[in-house]
Amino acid sequence: MDAPKVISRVGSMQNLVDHVLQPTIGNYFRNSAQAYSVLDFLSARSGRQAEAAEYIKAAFRTYDVQVIDTLIGDILPPAELMQTQTDRKIAEEQCKTYEVQQLAQTQRQQLVRETALAEIQQEMVKSEQGVKISELKANSQVKQAQGEAESIRVKGNAQAEAYRAGVVALGGSGYTALQLMQIIGDRNVRVVPDVAVTGNGSGGGLVDGLLGMMMWNQTSKNGENGGELPVVNLQKSEPTVLESATKLPVAKVHSAKPPESRANSPVANSEADIDSRFDELPFDDRSFS
Repeated sequence: MDAPKVISRVGSMQNLVDHVLQPTIGNYFRNSAQAYSVLDFLSARSGRQAEAAEYIKAAFRTYDVQVIDTLIGDILPPAELMQTQTDRKIAEEQCKTYEVQQLAQTQRQQLVRETALAEIQQEMVKSEQGVKISELKANSQVKQAQGEAESIRVKGNAQAEAYRAGVVALGGSGYTALQLMQIIGDRNVRVVPDVAVTGNGSGGGLVDGLLGMMMWNQTSKNGENGGELPVVNLQKSEPTVLESATKLPVAKVHSAKPPESRANSPVANSEADIDSRFDELPFDDRSFS
């Protein structure tokens, strides 16, 4: 609809292209080069193209030319500049790669830390359980010891009550004698001696004692007398002296020194011989009184 106006103003379409379109567009981009570099056009091409379309549409409107759109074609910067841009892009990509690797390492460290904490936590739980088990065992032992102590105390109190009742019933001396007889019977304590030596004024006490020991040994070996121990009364005018031997309860019997009136008598000599023979005899588990 505005073609007659355009032709009347510029003369022809070629004149419109040569004298209006090319100078206007070239001038705009030369002016834009002052504010933007070629890398800006490469990195923000869509923004530069929208700005160019707005400017050119307004500029051509004065010539009655309707601008539908303005497009930027190929941008051909120098090879050196493109190499720089390429290196920059590679560096940026490497940085991104490093960031990803760093993030991966951080996550791996976090994983290792969490794993170590989990293991430590497990050990802590085991230790806590061990402490609790030890405390329970200690409490059990304490309770057991307290129970045993209480049992001993109860038994002691019961026994003390029994003792008090026995003393009240039998008296102190009678109850003591009863306890002694019970202990003697339970433990088979030998009260009666195997051989009893006494003195009645005669001089044959040691000889009779020796003969009694020989008879007792003979009857013990043959199993006579039903296992009963014989009692032999040994009479001697002089008092006897008892000395403990090296092995208890064996005792040696020595006659006291005879008076000088009997020092040279046959009886004194016989008694000395009997004493020497008496020391040579083996006595096992015998008691004398």
